[in-house]
Amino acid sequence: MGVASLILGIISFLVSFSIFKDFSLICGVIAIVLGIISIVKKKGKGMAIAGVILSVLGCIILFSGSSSDNTGTVTSNSGSNKGNDTQSVATQTLSVGDTWTVDGQWKLTIDSVSTTSDRNQFADENPQQVVIITYSYENLGYESDFMDGLYFDLSQNGDASVVDANGEMAISYPGDITKYPQETPIGAKCTGAQACIGLMNTSDTITMTIKKYDGNSNSQSVKCNLKVD
Repeated sequence: MGVASLILGIISFLVSFSIFKDFSLICGVIAIVLGIISIVKKKGKGMAIAGVILSVLGCIILFSGSSSDNTGTVTSNSGSNKGNDTQSVATQTLSVGDTWTVDGQWKLTIDSVSTTSDRNQFADENPQQVVIITYSYENLGYESDFMDGLYFDLSQNGDASVVDANGEMAISYPGDITKYPQETPIGAKCTGAQACIGLMNTSDTITMTIKKYDGNSNSQSVKCNLKVD
C-alpha cells in the first residue's frame, strides 16, 4: 500500500498542474487513504508518508488554481451603473455593450444582437428566427500552444452556448456573416466579428454562456442576457 500511495501521490502532484484536475483529485484522495492505512499498519511507512505529502501538495495546488477561475470582471457601459460599473462575474451578467475583462488575458464586448431575414436554402434545419451576434475582443496577454493568438468563436459550436427565451437550445446556423473571428496576437484587437445563431422560438432576448480556458489553463466563464434587436 505504501508503494501504491507513493505512485498515486506522484501522479496527483504532477497532474495538478494540468487541466485534468478531477483526475488529480481522485488520485490524491486514494493516495491519502492508502497512505494512512499503510502508516497505521507500519508497512512501507516511508513511502506512504511521501505519498500523503505529495497528495496534499497536489490538492493545495489544485484548489488554489480553482480559486483563480472566474476572476474576470464585467464593465458596464450603461449609465444606470455609473459609480459601480465593475463587478465580479459571479454577481453580474453581461449585456449588450458591456465588456468582460480577464486581467492579463482578454477583453470581450458583445456589440449587438440583431435579427436577420436571410435564410440558407441548404441548411439542415429551419429555425423560427436567425440572429447575428457581433462582438469584439482584445488580446491583453493570452498565449496558446495551439493558436497564434486569442480566438473567440461565439457560434453555438464554439465558445458559446445559447438558449432562446423559451429555454430551448439554439443552433449554429450557416448564415451570411460579413466578418469571421481571427487569431489575434497580444496587443491587437479583433473588431466586428460575427456569429450566426438559429433560434427555435422567436425571442426578444437570449441567454448566452461563454466558457474559455485562459493562457494559464484556468477555466473562465461569463453569463450574458442579451436583448435582440
